Amino acid sequence: MGKHTKRNVPLTRSQREPESQEDLVEFDFLTETDDDILDLDADSIVSEFLPDADSPEDAEVTEAAAAETAAQEPEAEAPEDAEAAEATAEEETAPIPEPEPPKEKEPAPSGKPAAPAHKKSPSGKKKPMSAAARAKRERARSKRRFRRGLTAYVLVLLALIIGTLVYEWYALGKSQERFDAEAAEEAARKAAIAEQQAHEKAVYRAPQLAFESWRAGTDADYWTDLWFSDKTDTLDPREAVLSYMRGRFEAAEPFRAMEYTAEQPVYVLKDGAETLARITLTGSELNWNVSNVELLIKGTESASTRVATGSRVFCNGTELSGDYVVSSDSYFKFDPLRDKLENPVSWNTYEVSGLLTKPELTVEPPTGGIITETAEGDFLLCLDAAAGKPYADKATAFVKAYLFYYLSGSSNLWGNLANVKTHLVPGTNAYKTMTETSDGVYWLSPHYNIDTSNISAGDVVIWADNCYSVDVAYEATGVQNGQNDVIAASMRIYFQKINGNFVISDFEIL
Repeated sequence: MGKHTKRNVPLTRSQREPESQEDLVEFDFLTETDDDILDLDADSIVSEFLPDADSPEDAEVTEAAAAETAAQEPEAEAPEDAEAAEATAEEETAPIPEPEPPKEKEPAPSGKPAAPAHKKSPSGKKKPMSAAARAKRERARSKRRFRRGLTAYVLVLLALIIGTLVYEWYALGKSQERFDAEAAEEAARKAAIAEQQAHEKAVYRAPQLAFESWRAGTDADYWTDLWFSDKTDTLDPREAVLSYMRGRFEAAEPFRAMEYTAEQPVYVLKDGAETLARITLTGSELNWNVSNVELLIKGTESASTRVATGSRVFCNGTELSGDYVVSSDSYFKFDPLRDKLENPVSWNTYEVSGLLTKPELTVEPPTGGIITETAEGDFLLCLDAAAGKPYADKATAFVKAYLFYYLSGSSNLWGNLANVKTHLVPGTNAYKTMTETSDGVYWLSPHYNIDTSNISAGDVVIWADNCYSVDVAYEATGVQNGQNDVIAASMRIYFQKINGNFVISDFEIL
């Protein structure tokens, strides 16, 4: 250990004078507080701080620095008080730990020259380093430290930048993935919504489309066939119905019925305010079909007629069955003979209604008879022309005699009356009526130039087995007081079977 001069301020171990140059170097090395130097091994420390032995300049600098350090080092001052001196003495007497000898250098790897050994002083000890050398070394160390720090900073900064870029790239990729996933999810959601809306719209429109498709296949023939299928014994002729349907359904418009529901769609075809048909659909979702068609057309045409029993009645060429007979009664209305009829003929009233076309009624009589139509549209059973001619002739002769008697007045009154009675049988009501007339009639001003030629007899109507009638229409003229008088009317002559023969039993002016 070197000697130290006592000073008032106790000297630390680092301020004591080293005993030798070797101790100085070792202590300088041990007192180095740089963290990066402490982490180095012995060889690294030697190569870091000692000048290269091969460099003469470094050797000279080292020697000069050591000499300068020795010359400039002041002597230690004595401690100012006893306590300081005692502390200094204890510190001097304390053993100083010997520094560990530096590790031997390992041989350099092949291909690299071994680090040159530091020069030592001629005495074999290291020379102390001068202040200039120390300052230079500190500057070099600062530069190296700055370079290392700058390099580390740049590397860290570069690593941070690269890391940030990598992270940003990764985050951008993840963000793009999320964006793409969200966009795909949104697109899928919108597509699902659009598909659902399209499906709901298609479901809503499905019944209408099914109805329109069905309606496009219908025509007048379809509705005519439906009319005939509903009415097994329809009296409307097909061609007339076809024409009617064509006119009605070409102008028909479709509407939803009041009872329309999503579960059971119902449509109607209307012509103005009148409903022609009701169409019902069944199905679900997109599958709908027409399940029922109800034709609601109600015919408004009708007709009725009265015919004698045994006659055949036809409506638009179709024979009517007994189902169309609404009543049966006697058509005979002449009271004087009503109770004298034997096996009277009854008349059936036929009635048809609900037809689309105007009905035309025709009647065929039973064998051996003919039919006559009255002004009221009734059909009466009559004798045929040959069988009825004798009765028509007798009725015409009677009417002529009656008119001549009536128009002649006081001229040959009794003779004309007698001529009328020749056509009648005593005891009949007709004979009695003419007799009573002659008793109270006296014509003061007779007609001259009497003309009874314009007389015609109709068919002989059969009322019962013992009663017929003939209607005789007449138009007679006569001159009276220089003027022509015209008498026009119709007389119904009744024939009653008496004692096996048909004779005029009564008459009435219609």
